[in-house]
Amino acid sequence: METASSRDLHVRSTDCIEDERHRVRAGARIRLPPIDGGAPFDPKLLLRGVGEAPGDHGVDGAPEGPWSPIAVDEPPVLLAGPPLGYPDVLRRTGTTGTVTVQLVIDTLGRAEPGSLVLQSSHPGFEGAARAYVLGALFRPGRTHGRAVRVLVRLPISFTLRPPR
Repeated sequence: METASSRDLHVRSTDCIEDERHRVRAGARIRLPPIDGGAPFDPKLLLRGVGEAPGDHGVDGAPEGPWSPIAVDEPPVLLAGPPLGYPDVLRRTGTTGTVTVQLVIDTLGRAEPGSLVLQSSHPGFEGAARAYVLGALFRPGRTHGRAVRVLVRLPISFTLRPPR
C-alpha cells in the first residue's frame, strides 16, 4: 500500500482511493460546481498579496507596498523589544492606557520609522510607544520563502502594578 499524503490517504493500484472512513472507486461521479470556461484565469492573482492587486499600489503608494498580515504565509512576530518606558507624570497620577501603533515591518524585522501611525488613549504615552516600537526586533513576515514588508497593528498597554 502506497501513502499518497500525510493525511492517511491510500491508493490501491488504480481502482480506488481510500482513507480510514471513505472508499471511492476510480471514475466515480462526483458533484463539482460548474466552471465558466470563458472567464480569464491568471494564476498570479491567486499568489498575490496586498499591493499586487490591479489598481492597488500598497499602503504607501509603492508598487512593492506592504502586505497584509493575513496575505502572507508567516506573519511577523515580535522577538524582542527594549524596556517599555512609563512616563513619570502618568505613573504618578496613576494613569493607564493603550497605544495602538500601525507600522510596517521591513524585510529585516525592523519597524520603518516613516510608517508609524499612533492611536492613543492619552497623548503622553505616544513617545514611549514610539521608542519601544523603533527599538523592537521582529521576525519578518514571509511569503513563498522570502521576507516581505508587512503592515501590522500592535497594541501596547500601559498598566500599573499595585505597590507591594
